[in-house]
Amino acid sequence: KLSREVVDDVGYPIILDACSNMAFGALLFSQFLPIQHMGGLMVFAMVSTSVGTLTLLAALAELMKNKLIID
Repeated sequence: KLSREVVDDVGYPIILDACSNMAFGALLFSQFLPIQHMGGLMVFAMVSTSVGTLTLLAALAELMKNKLIID
């Protein structure tokens, strides 16, 4: 339940930020190969950090809840 609350509270801003930064995906259509690679890396970075942040945030909230209840 706490995990769901965490994702509901901060999930939308994290996803919104990742989507706005996905504009770097337009670099994939560049004719200059290093710029294409940079665009692909930026898209990958945004997706992976968003998923990682949401996953870790929910897990840490659960761990901290359990720790605070025990203490």
